[in-house]
Order: sequence, then C-alpha cells, then structure tokens
Amino acid sequence: MESIEYCRHKLNINTPMVYASDLNVSGSKSELLANLVKEVCGTTYLSGPSGKDYLDLNYFNHINVEYFKPNVDHYYSTLQDLCG
Repeated sequence: MESIEYCRHKLNINTPMVYASDLNVSGSKSELLANLVKEVCGTTYLSGPSGKDYLDLNYFNHINVEYFKPNVDHYYSTLQDLCG
C-alpha cells in the first residue's frame, strides 16, 4: 500500500481511497466488481484491455465500462547482462 500512497502523493491525487475489504458487498468475479462500484456510487468501471475477455457485463447495469489500453512507445527493462 505504501507504493500506491507514494504514487498518489506524486500525482497529487487527494480523493479518498476506499478499500474493498471495508465495504459490505458480496459476489464473486464480475458480480463482485459491479457491486463494489455500486457501493461507492460509481458510474464507471475502468478495466484493462483484457477485461473484454472475462467481464460478464450482465452485472454492470447502469454502470459504464471503459477499457483502457496504455499507449507506450518505448519498452525498457531493468534486466541487463544477466549472463555476463
């Protein structure tokens, strides 16, 4: 959680953070995700691109689902010369 708090601070994100474990919701998989959004009065669920393959949209009535695909021009790795 410290890394998330660090990023929130660096990005100047000051909105309250809510832990799913603190909410009184039930369900599993897509149903649980939709219930979490509803519990916090959310209107949009932001998913990674592979969410199209596993989300059951039947649970997302009145919730907008958006798929985010980051546009990355350069990929870098910290693994260098491991055999050398």
